[in-house]
Amino acid sequence: MRIEAELFLLLGLGLPACGGPSGATVPVSVRHVLADEDFDVVSSHPSLAPHVAELHPSHTSGGDGAGLLSLVIAPPGSAGFTVGDEGPCLLIAAAGVGVQAYRQLPPERPEVEVRFEVSVNGERVFEHATKLVRRPDPTGTEWAWLGGSRETGLMLARGDEVVLSTRVADGGAEFVPELPLPVGFAIVELARPREIRIPPPTPKRPNIVVVVQDTQRRDRLTPYGYARDVSPNLARVAERGTVFDNAYSTSSWTWPSTASLLTGMLPAQHGVHSDRSCYLDRRLRVLPEALREAGYRTAGFSGSRIVLPGKGFDQGFQRFDSFRGTFRKSADLVPLALDWMREHADERFFCYLHLVDTHGPHLFGEEARARFAPGAPEDWEPALFQEYTQLLRTGSGRRADGTLDPSLVVPAAHAEHLSALYDASVFEGDRWLGEIVSTLEELGLDDRTVVVFTSDHGEELFDHGKLEHGHTLHGELVRVPLVIAGPGVPADARVDTPVSNRHIAPTLARLAGAEFGGAPDGMDLLGVLRERPVIFSTDHGVWRDGKREMVRGMRSGQWLLHSRWTGPDDRLFDLARDPGELEDVSSANAEHARALRVELGSYTAGLEALRSNPGREADEDTLETLRDIGYLESVEDQ
Repeated sequence: MRIEAELFLLLGLGLPACGGPSGATVPVSVRHVLADEDFDVVSSHPSLAPHVAELHPSHTSGGDGAGLLSLVIAPPGSAGFTVGDEGPCLLIAAAGVGVQAYRQLPPERPEVEVRFEVSVNGERVFEHATKLVRRPDPTGTEWAWLGGSRETGLMLARGDEVVLSTRVADGGAEFVPELPLPVGFAIVELARPREIRIPPPTPKRPNIVVVVQDTQRRDRLTPYGYARDVSPNLARVAERGTVFDNAYSTSSWTWPSTASLLTGMLPAQHGVHSDRSCYLDRRLRVLPEALREAGYRTAGFSGSRIVLPGKGFDQGFQRFDSFRGTFRKSADLVPLALDWMREHADERFFCYLHLVDTHGPHLFGEEARARFAPGAPEDWEPALFQEYTQLLRTGSGRRADGTLDPSLVVPAAHAEHLSALYDASVFEGDRWLGEIVSTLEELGLDDRTVVVFTSDHGEELFDHGKLEHGHTLHGELVRVPLVIAGPGVPADARVDTPVSNRHIAPTLARLAGAEFGGAPDGMDLLGVLRERPVIFSTDHGVWRDGKREMVRGMRSGQWLLHSRWTGPDDRLFDLARDPGELEDVSSANAEHARALRVELGSYTAGLEALRSNPGREADEDTLETLRDIGYLESVEDQ
């Protein structure tokens, strides 16, 4: 009966049984059960009811074992929901076992079987079993997708009663584990299938390649006047495109900024701003979804340890390549993306690359080392970078009058070497940008591809007395490079108007002819620009006492405001007189600082009122990663 219903539905929607090389059937989301928490608990383990959390089938999250937000149902347990007006539709979900479950098996039960079932109106439509063998260092498993893949799913009709269940058995006999095992169903999304034709790219509807070089300072690049020739390939891209001299990121660290780039929203609206709210809500429309539905093949390649499917950054991507265990430099990541481009050279595509060459640890090839960092001081050790970072972050390096002086902590030779390491890493990243551009030329796609180069944030190199990023909103952290080149983009042009990286998404959607909502005040960067305030923020800010703070900022004309949100306490800089942001003039301009603060607060409050993100907190694995990277060093430990 269900097979007949599925066939009828496919015919009714005018869908072929399978798509050819010029087309694809993609699920267009209509309801996210997990985002709504719209499920009923049918039965549960004695000590843990079904709930929403992140599950990691694999330690590394490579391939199809990536951590995903899931309906966790510790066996034996079950949860259900009813299909409403969104039916007929597909159920997109996957069954999986959290890798930590292997360690939770008791010694008397070293080998068990976890069983998954999905029933519709009492009829079993999906079942899967995973064998668990107790071991201290399991490699993990992969997700088992309903219908065989993330693009297929199971067909449902309006009014269907759906129940998802888990059980566990030892030698065929079911039992109740003393410790609740982390198993469940990921995604749990209702979607309508749509046949999308994917044509070849044209100058009017070009391919789009976005290269985000994590931790890339704007002022350490050749097109922005840096004296050392660290980025010759970016310089060549800039010659045939438009350089934005005053582009700002929405934050000084990765999660909020990357979410803004994909959604077109400020953190106040998309809600990805800290370890307390770190999941990109799947109800938000993101650029890859809009492009996919407009006839683009989509793929994302992330070298970052925190830009991962488990945080929702894979939305809209038909392929998303990531690795949770460590930073993957371009040498290991870009070749995968180039192979994908070659495979889909006859189709219009969107490729997003999140590269991490300029993010520590600084690793680069021999050419970069020979040209920019040929030798290190005799007493230099790589571990000193984190040691200096922590000392400066926790208040060391202050003179008696309270002013910061990093030379009290970091010897001059070590400071010079840190700068050289950064330059070498920039050069290494630029080499891989050159490989991307060369591959597009090799494929004959350079005149049919828009290339965007930008960063999620910069890096402080003692500019305001510290190292790394996330802790302030000064220009070295939130002013980012932005270069756009390709068909429809003015060549050898420069734009001085202050703009935000959140305007990249609506700009690219317009070039692609895609419908994209995003923020209510989206701006086309290649259209007629009018100057407006640019806003940025960080929940990992450090104020006068060195404790973690939410800090928000705004550039309005020549004025730059930094505001301590638990204040009132503001800093004001006059960029016309003080482009390095070294002199706080808030006392002499108290009324103007207060007016800017009111304007900033009114605007962000309006966006927060539109927020749909439920604000889920990071799991312990994620917190450990954030501590390892350095984002959480200044929280409880101080």
